[in-house]
Amino acid sequence: SVVLRNDEDGAIENLRISFYAPDYMGGPRLCASVKSVKKGETVTVPLHAVFDERVLAFTENVKSSGSVDAEYSFLGTRRSASESFPLQFHHRNAMKWEDDRRAAVFVSPTDPAALWFARYASGVVRDRLRDSLPRNLQSALGVFEALKLYGVTYVVDPNSSYVELSENAAAVDFLQYPGETLMYRGGDCDDLTILYCSLLESSGIPTAFVTVPGHIFMAFELGMDEEEARARFFDPGLLIFRRGRAWAPVEITMVKEGFVKAWRVGAKQWIDNERAGTAAFFPMRDNWAVYRPSGLQNASSRFDLPDEAALMTAFDIAVDRFVIRELGPVIAGYEKRLAAGRDPVLLNEYGTVLAGAGMLDPAWELFREAADAGFVPAWNNLANIAFIRKDYKLARSYYAWAEKQIGRAHV
Repeated sequence: SVVLRNDEDGAIENLRISFYAPDYMGGPRLCASVKSVKKGETVTVPLHAVFDERVLAFTENVKSSGSVDAEYSFLGTRRSASESFPLQFHHRNAMKWEDDRRAAVFVSPTDPAALWFARYASGVVRDRLRDSLPRNLQSALGVFEALKLYGVTYVVDPNSSYVELSENAAAVDFLQYPGETLMYRGGDCDDLTILYCSLLESSGIPTAFVTVPGHIFMAFELGMDEEEARARFFDPGLLIFRRGRAWAPVEITMVKEGFVKAWRVGAKQWIDNERAGTAAFFPMRDNWAVYRPSGLQNASSRFDLPDEAALMTAFDIAVDRFVIRELGPVIAGYEKRLAAGRDPVLLNEYGTVLAGAGMLDPAWELFREAADAGFVPAWNNLANIAFIRKDYKLARSYYAWAEKQIGRAHV
């Protein structure tokens, strides 16, 4: 801000105050217009500027200069005054934690590297999505597994620790843009949170910052309302509900530990801190309304991506792990009942549950055992799995055999 005092012999009229940094602005920015200022009065004016994209090239602090210009009318004539002063820019990665939402500036869904990585991961898993699970959940899981295969790691920077700097609003932190974290293959909690949010936002999945004392992580929207989520998930306590929508918290620093564990740890951190009144939830759309994203559009977007076959396998395994965790009570119930006897009807029912969750291999074994025991509908289910796997010849033979067995039963 600037303080102006009227030292003329009388009142001045139509005062206009502008700020200008010629090296990094296209022209002066009008900061305030004041109709009249009496002799000896002072006026305090906040200074605002619109800097051009050259400031995003700063990798170190830069010294420059700026000026405040005042134009006004006095005794029927226009007059002006100007004051120049040194101006220092922080580098493009600098930020103060006066407001946690400010980190949304670094979350860029149009970052070239983030777009390329997210679209690759989404493309690999697109044909492997399971109808029984929320699409947003599977897409987020696929991106998570891609980051794990790519080799992204959690690295604590002793010179840029969120734990310490978030407690000091005046301290300047170093935050990485998504493309930089992909290039470095690592970062601290804020860097990895920014990266994961950017990747999911690039895929059309809404995200949010979650903050607890000394830590920041993220959550993504599941694409369903609270009522549906409570009905579909065995443990809705692992979810965050805001404005009628369901969100999944993820501790992205645990990228090496797997998606399921990262989700459970994120949920625990949220639950513990929400009870203590120390958790905060900041949807990215709300953050961007105040702090608009500013990605590095000239950043390199080419690097070695994870192997496609490896990502497919990792995705399938991760989804199976999630399903097993979600269906844990159901699976335990079936196993207990089958321990008392391998009833083919029960085997077929159990297989149907697993097949509905996309776990085709264990479902196939259950259907096979039921079919061998003479339960005809199991043959039809074997044909269904063969059809899903695009083994149409085998599917047709099983359908024909099932139809034949049904015909014999009717005779």
